[in-house]
Amino acid sequence: MKPRVFKGVGNRKSFEIGKDLQEKLICCKDVMEQVELLQEEWKLTAKEMKTRHDVCESIKSACQKILPNCDLVPYGSCANGFGIHCCDLDLHYTRDTQRKEEMTLEQEVDIITKFLPNCSKAVVSNIGERFQLIKFKHKPSQLQCDISIGNELGVRNTEYQLFLCSIHDKLKPLVYFIRAWVRHCGVAGQLSSYAITLLVIFFMQNTKRLVTLADLQKDDRVKRVELKSWDCSFPDREEWHTYKQVNKEETMVDLLKAFFTFYVELKLRKSIILNLNTAQVESVGDDDDLPQLDRVTPLNIRDPFELTHNVGGFATQQFMRSLYKCFCDARKIAYKKAFVVKEGKWGVLQLLEKKDSGAVTVQLSTSVDSSSTGGGGGSDATLPGLTLPLTLKNTSNVKDWPSRTAGLMLKILRQVFRAKFPMDGEEMDEQTEETVTTMWCDHKRNITNGDTKISAGKKRAMDDTPVPVKRSKIVVHNHHNNNGNDEQVSLPLVARCELCSKLWEGRRNVRRKIVKSSNLDELDLEQRVSALIINNGGVVGKADESTSSVNSSIDCFSMSFVLRADVDTEDNLLLNFELQTSELRTDFVNFHHYLQTFLPSFMSKYHKNPFDK
Repeated sequence: MKPRVFKGVGNRKSFEIGKDLQEKLICCKDVMEQVELLQEEWKLTAKEMKTRHDVCESIKSACQKILPNCDLVPYGSCANGFGIHCCDLDLHYTRDTQRKEEMTLEQEVDIITKFLPNCSKAVVSNIGERFQLIKFKHKPSQLQCDISIGNELGVRNTEYQLFLCSIHDKLKPLVYFIRAWVRHCGVAGQLSSYAITLLVIFFMQNTKRLVTLADLQKDDRVKRVELKSWDCSFPDREEWHTYKQVNKEETMVDLLKAFFTFYVELKLRKSIILNLNTAQVESVGDDDDLPQLDRVTPLNIRDPFELTHNVGGFATQQFMRSLYKCFCDARKIAYKKAFVVKEGKWGVLQLLEKKDSGAVTVQLSTSVDSSSTGGGGGSDATLPGLTLPLTLKNTSNVKDWPSRTAGLMLKILRQVFRAKFPMDGEEMDEQTEETVTTMWCDHKRNITNGDTKISAGKKRAMDDTPVPVKRSKIVVHNHHNNNGNDEQVSLPLVARCELCSKLWEGRRNVRRKIVKSSNLDELDLEQRVSALIINNGGVVGKADESTSSVNSSIDCFSMSFVLRADVDTEDNLLLNFELQTSELRTDFVNFHHYLQTFLPSFMSKYHKNPFDK
C-alpha cells in the first residue's frame, strides 16, 4: 500500500482584497451577493477539508494500533461550517473503554503523545478543570492540531452550530462577515472566533430570528441528552428540517443594520451577561437559579451548554470601549444611502475599507484561546497588530535552561511588571508587594527599621517640600534567600498577558535611588522598584517627573498582548511579543525596547545565583 501523501496547507493567513476581487464585489447585484462571495473566498476548500480528513484518519489509525477501541472525531471550526483556510484541526479523543480499568488517563495521554505519526513534539496542557489538550503540528501538512480529552461539550456544541446554520440560511454568511469585520477593526485580539460567533447567534435569537436553545429543550419531541450534568438537548438531524426559519423579505442589509444597532443600544458592559441558553440579557449578581460564571469580565457571554463558562472572559475594559466605537462607526456606514448605491466602493467594501490605502486586508491566524467549549481552539484572525521578537541566548550549562528561563520570564512579568494572565483566572493585587520607602534628609546617623535600613537624620513627611535628589538614598535589605526552585514551563508556550501600568517608564531613575544590599537578589530589587513607582512614596526631584506620568496612568492604562516562547536547536529561548490590535503600538514598542536591554542584563545576574545551585 502506498503511504498517504499530504500536501501542506501553506501560509494563507493574510487575504488582501486586491483589484480583481474588488471589481467582483463592485459588480455584485446586492450586499448579500457580496457577503456570499467573501465567504467563498475565506472558507475551507474541498481540498483543505480532504487534507484535514486524511490527517485525522492517519492519527486515528496510529492510535488504534495501540488502543484499538479509542476514537478520534473532528470538531470545532473545521467541522461546524465556519472554518477558514488557516484554521487548526481540532480532534476529540474518546477513550478505549476496554482499557479504562487497565490504565489511567495519564498513561493513555503519554502513549498518544509518544506515537503521534509525523508530528512535532506534543505539549499537554489542562484547560482549567474542564478538559486536557494535546497540541502539536502535523509536519507533512503543516497543520496545527489539538487533541482534546474530556471535551464532549465541544463536540456537542459543534453539532449545535451546524443545526443553527441549517435552519437559517443567512446565519453562516453573516457570521463569516462579522468575524472578518471584527478582525479588520483591529479589536479581535481578545475575542476568539467562537465568542464572535456567539455574539451573532445571540443577536439572532434575542431578536426572534432564531429559535433559542431553552425553547428547544422544552419541546417534547427533542430527545434528552445530558453531558457532565449539563442539559445538551436539541433536535436530532432527522428533525432539523422541521425547524426551518425563513424570512425572505429581510435582506442582508437589514441584518447588518439590525446587528450593529443591537450592540450599540445594548452597550456591552461588566454588569450584564449574555445568556446563550435563553438568549436573554441578565444582570450580574441577580438572585436566580442560574449558576455563577467562572469569571466576570467587561464582556460576559454565558456558554449555551456549560452555563458556568464565560466565553468572553479575556476582554478588558479598553477593548470593550474600542469594540463599542467600532459598532457605532459601522452603524453609521450601514445607514448611509451610499452603502447600497452601486457607485465606486459600495456595500461591504465600505465596512472593510482601510483608511490609509485603497486595498482591503483581512489577516487570519490561529486563536490563542483554545478553551472555548464550542470553538475547539481553532480560530481565525488577528488584524493590524505587531509582532516583535526577542532572543535570550543560553550562555550557561544549567539543566533545562530554556524552560526555567521561560518560567522566570513569567515570574518577571507577574512580579516586576505586575502583569495579569487572564487565562488562569487570577486577579493580581497591586498592593501585595509590601513597600518600605522612607526618605531622609541627611546622613548624620543610621537607623534600622524592620527590613529597611535607612541612612538619615530626620524623617521627611510625605507632604514636605522635596529635598534635592542627590542628598537622598534608600537602602533596602531583604533576608530572603532564593533556593533556585524556579517554576519550569513546557515549551512551546503561548500566554495572553495584560499590563495595567507602564512600569518600564522612569524605571532607571528610580533604581538609582536604591542602594542594593548584599542580601537583596535581583528579582526583589526590581519588585521594590515597581512598588516605588506605583506608590511614588520615595521618589523626589527629577525622578518625580518620570514616575508621576506612570502613576497618573495606572488607573486608565491597559495593554494586552500574546507572549509566545519556544526553544531553538542551540537551546536559546525564542520570544515573540504579539500586539493583536492597532492600538497602543507606541507603548508596546517602548515596552519591548526596554525588555531588549533589561532581560539579558537581568538574566545574566540572576542565573549566577539561583540557577547554579
